[in-house]
Amino acid sequence: NCVRNNLVKKILFYQWYSFMNPGIEKAFKQLEIQYDILYYQQTDWEEDAIFEEKIEKQIQDNVYDAVFSVNFAPVISKVCQHRGIRYISWVYDSPMHIRNIEVMKNSCNEIYMFDWGQVQEYKKLGVNMEHLPLAVDSEIFNLPMNDEIIKKYSAQISLVGKMYTTDYPKYTSPLSTETKKLLNDMISSQRDVYNDCFIPELLTDELLQKINAEYAKAGLDFYIEKRELEYMMLCETTSRERTVILSLLSKHFDTHLYTTEKPGIDNLKVHGPVDYYKQMPYIFKLSDINLNISLKSIRTGIPLRCVDVLGCGGFLLSNYQEELVQYLEVGKDCEVYGSFEEMYEKAAFYTKHEELRKQIARNGFMKVQEIFTFRNRIEQMI
Repeated sequence: NCVRNNLVKKILFYQWYSFMNPGIEKAFKQLEIQYDILYYQQTDWEEDAIFEEKIEKQIQDNVYDAVFSVNFAPVISKVCQHRGIRYISWVYDSPMHIRNIEVMKNSCNEIYMFDWGQVQEYKKLGVNMEHLPLAVDSEIFNLPMNDEIIKKYSAQISLVGKMYTTDYPKYTSPLSTETKKLLNDMISSQRDVYNDCFIPELLTDELLQKINAEYAKAGLDFYIEKRELEYMMLCETTSRERTVILSLLSKHFDTHLYTTEKPGIDNLKVHGPVDYYKQMPYIFKLSDINLNISLKSIRTGIPLRCVDVLGCGGFLLSNYQEELVQYLEVGKDCEVYGSFEEMYEKAAFYTKHEELRKQIARNGFMKVQEIFTFRNRIEQMI
């Protein structure tokens, strides 16, 4: 059993190329918590002998009250369970790409997740998981401004993020017309629904058996598991939604997309990916409207994109998320939509009403500095 006490003096902070690290470190310092950093970029989160050895040695050679990480790392949990030390993880990814759910049930784990809806699902499986929204440090995003930067990043509407292009067509091409229609109907229905992720419930064992039987009938030595198909379909749903929205907006507004992909949408200004700390804050601050189109696997939570936009002083227009309207006042701190029509109407309205838009952005900025701070979140976890 892990030793737990309320007094945490020293933490081993495992870092990888993730967001939020500077804000967390700053909170540790504010709370006078000593910490060491172990940086390692894992290729396989569940099996990595080199990483396991590094964690073992670090814990063996030092005295820590807990190990902390952004996102849950099964390798760390395995070591902490063996060593009897607390393992605290704060998850911002959705969904969690963990193949072995059993390791999430280790008694050393204290897992915090930003999405209340997913927390309830994991609790049903026996995972020690608690709900905790994400955070932002506005000071980190407060970058110097000049005319060149203003010219480069100013836009009416911007979206920073993936298009979530998938191999869905390749995986469905061997299937029967009936099965393909069934899956496409699921995606079409899910695309227009916010705050209710029902595709996982529709992917029954019977349907999966039928799909894999059709693969076998087509002569394919291939078997698809539920979680793999579920994630692919949710990404495909999100991809189609983002394509429709960006196609619509780019016909009428100066619309920019920052991504690693090339969606091929007429009139859309497509840029490459941007640095999270050095470029992204400028986009959020200088765009009239910043879009958030949540990945469909996020059931109720506020994605990191939303708190980052607000923390940079940007105006946020997001799809409806239950927690977004619980923590923020719609029309005062941000704006939300529940349909394509409402999204377009609000985009058209706020591009024309600059003072109101700027006031809402200021309100949102003040709100996240009040209730979405790293110090508050770390205090809750520690």
